[in-house]
Amino acid sequence: TDLQYFPEQVVKLEFQYQILLVGQYLLIFLLGITTFLLGLYPLEKILKEHKVKDKNIHKVSIVIMSFLISFAVALGKIQRVSSWEVFTNPKETITGILATLNSSEVMLFVILFGVATSALYFSFRKLFKFV
Repeated sequence: TDLQYFPEQVVKLEFQYQILLVGQYLLIFLLGITTFLLGLYPLEKILKEHKVKDKNIHKVSIVIMSFLISFAVALGKIQRVSSWEVFTNPKETITGILATLNSSEVMLFVILFGVATSALYFSFRKLFKFV
């Protein structure tokens, strides 16, 4: 989610530091994709172990989880709700959830991010041999 700052940061740097910044963002991007993919893998494994044979249930489960992750990203990035606040400050968490649900712009972000992450997972899962 910090990609929004990249253009502003890169133009302020000398060339050699621009290369380092691009490398840093690439590494973080690749690690983010990898951890996302590996984070959803246990869900598919659980479905397989419970002998859920309907592939549509697998797909719907992944899509639902992608949208839940997208909603959590919006809570953290836009509403500034930290993950530990679910337990330490539940009122703030509920306020953030309601603010997210009531904002068409934030919900558009959740939908677009959910679609993008779902597409990403289904594009790369065969590469990682999750199926």
